[in-house]
Amino acid sequence: MALDKIQASGIGNNVVALHHCDWYSDAGQLDAGGLKLPVGTTGERPTVVAGGREVVTFDLNVTANVPSNDPGFLQNEPWLWTWVANYNRTSAATRVTDTSSLTFFKGSTYTFRNFTVGHGLFLRHTEKTDSNDANNVYALTAAEGITSGTQGSMASAVGSPSTIVFTIPDNYPYNQVVIQHGQTGMANVIPVTNAPTETLGYIRVNTSRLDGSDATTGTSLEYYTGQGWAGVGGSNVNGNIIAHPTGTLTTEDWNTDSGSYDWNSLSGTEEWGPGATVTAFGDAGDVSTNSDNALVAHDGSTGGGIPMMKADMSNLGTNLVNTKYSFFRSNNESLTSCTTQGANSARLSFDNAIEVGIPNIVLSDSNKIFTINKDVTNAYFKFEIKLKPSADATLQVWKNGTHLTNSDYDLDSSYHATVSWIEVANFDDTFEFRLKSTTGSITVTEKDTLLIEFIGS
Repeated sequence: MALDKIQASGIGNNVVALHHCDWYSDAGQLDAGGLKLPVGTTGERPTVVAGGREVVTFDLNVTANVPSNDPGFLQNEPWLWTWVANYNRTSAATRVTDTSSLTFFKGSTYTFRNFTVGHGLFLRHTEKTDSNDANNVYALTAAEGITSGTQGSMASAVGSPSTIVFTIPDNYPYNQVVIQHGQTGMANVIPVTNAPTETLGYIRVNTSRLDGSDATTGTSLEYYTGQGWAGVGGSNVNGNIIAHPTGTLTTEDWNTDSGSYDWNSLSGTEEWGPGATVTAFGDAGDVSTNSDNALVAHDGSTGGGIPMMKADMSNLGTNLVNTKYSFFRSNNESLTSCTTQGANSARLSFDNAIEVGIPNIVLSDSNKIFTINKDVTNAYFKFEIKLKPSADATLQVWKNGTHLTNSDYDLDSSYHATVSWIEVANFDDTFEFRLKSTTGSITVTEKDTLLIEFIGS
């Protein structure tokens, strides 16, 4: 089937070949093979809808910023709003009282900074109109989107605001939010609605910027995020992929070189010391790859950036901070009912945490149960136990309340033994270590230890 000409709107599934596609290639050239990505909302492409989720901070103030017990306190003094421009709110606002243009979107996050020292800030679903009602009447809760901050909070001092963060859930049960003081009046009722339809997945070549990633033409490749256009490899608030900075400047060693020059008097002799060294930085948020092909994150202050560990750990540094090992020590204790298979009183406890390099292992039941609280799937952990029992016994490893086959290790009385076991684990798996013996009661000492190593998947 041959199609001679088709518009972009007519492109359907399972189309193999198109001729003269006026969006995907130049209509004046047959099978040009180039993807045409025009800038902006032109007639050559679908209309871009600015929508999606927004993140906005509002600063709230009042004219008379004094404690509420002050004689000059104005009960009905309105909020003074300030916010910056963004993709939905194209105009910034500074100390305005008119909020009629504001609409909040479900799925968005709004931060309210209260700069008033005498006026408590409340976010309510219904306006407080009766002065006899409690200050927190109709106040929104965590279930309704309050993620941090305290209802009714005030600034601790002028310039030190209190903060309430409101992330509106998709199932928010109301069609408004009321920004109000603790008193009646002084309220702004802001509508809450679904977010506008988003245009996602679009890419464009922006030819209208002179600061683009291409220094000659000023063009840059951009992608739509749902919160506006972001540059690829060019100016981007989220950080750029950059060439990895180097850290050494090759110079002449003036300390040992013959001859010198006095820059001040044009005569004489000067000794300048060894060659110069340059510390190279990337801007905060930038990423690069170094000569070891490792991903490097930049914070704007660490020379050369911060290399990320490669999957095979081949770039592991000698100054690695321990995040792989946890080390525990027992107390003197007596284990009982060791003749009974699976007896809880025959479990080893490790009460002393010497090194907690794996923070997501949680101890419970008097430090006898080890729960993997790390979001891992089929990850391997190594358990190494040093133990000196007072009687001959068999050490058993238990997982999720079940004795692991082939995990038994026979221990001789009054001798230190070291036992190793490697086991795959997932989130919320539990491990216990029991002694089984013909002797009912067995004593262990404070010299007994447990080393846990996180190997990985």
